[in-house]
Formats: sequence, C-alpha cells, structure tokens
Amino acid sequence: GVGLKALEPSRFIRHFSALKKYFETSRIDWIYLPIESGSNRVLQSMNRKYRVEDVLGVVRELRAAAPALRIETDFVVCYPTETREDFEASLKLLEYFDHWNLVIFGRQEDTKAFAMQYVFSPEEKARRCEIVKSLSGSAARPYRPECRTLMEAPLPSSLGASGLSVLSKRLSAK
Repeated sequence: GVGLKALEPSRFIRHFSALKKYFETSRIDWIYLPIESGSNRVLQSMNRKYRVEDVLGVVRELRAAAPALRIETDFVVCYPTETREDFEASLKLLEYFDHWNLVIFGRQEDTKAFAMQYVFSPEEKARRCEIVKSLSGSAARPYRPECRTLMEAPLPSSLGASGLSVLSKRLSAK
C-alpha cells in the first residue's frame, strides 16, 4: 500500500475534497497528519494556519471513506503558551488517531517561539510525558505492518490539476 507523509494540515484540508477519492480506493494505507495541539489558541501561537475542528472534520471523513486507514499525528507538549487546559484539550484528541508521536517543545532559532519565555520545569515536562505515555494504546487501533510503503515526495504546494495528476500517477504506479 501507499502512505502519505508530512502533510501540512492547512494545505491538506484545503485540497481534501479533491483528494478524498484516492482514500476511497483503499490504495492509501496510512497518512501522517501532524495536528500538534488540541488548542486553537496554541496553534495560533505556533503560527499554524488551521483549526483543530477542521483537522478533526477531515479525520472523520477519512474514517468514513477508508475505515482501515491508519492515521498518525504529532502532539507538541510544553509549548511556552500551553496551559493545563490546552494540554487536556490535546489529550482528548488522542482517540482520533491510530498512532501519535509525542514531541516535547524545544526552542529553535528563527521561530516565533524562540523569544518566548519557557515556563515548564523538568518535572512538569516529565509529568506530562508520563500522562501521554499512560494513555498510549488506550484508543489505538491494530497496527498493520504491511502498510510500510512510503510516498516520500511531498504534495506540490499548489495542488491544482497538475498536482492531482502527479498524485494520481504516483498512486497508479503502486
């Protein structure tokens, strides 16, 4: 099968209606769609151009169109503006995904967050990690090891007709 990696959520959401038919064929076995937070406030602070409810809407449509599809994501915890309520909002999203990667926020130069004051102690970081780890598998669907083929090339930045043609050719070749 085919897997789609590194899908930027706002572009995926924008082009989902044109992409949905490829999921309905069951030729795509898994996707990696990094939501990063369950809080729109945190996503905005991260300068993300999508909303939680829009990503979840697409995930629900994907589940209906392709029930066996494995959907993976990332969650960033301990982002400088994350409150306990934001963290809890992220925890509520775990059940929507088959696998998630827990990413502890790390400061990177040339990002808006680099200049933000970091407020989490090592103990709080460890506590939040343990909470997420304790939930791992509570909502997980069975992993399908045969779904390992990876489509490494990212989707074109402006899908349009030519981008859909590229995707169609990639899927036809599998």
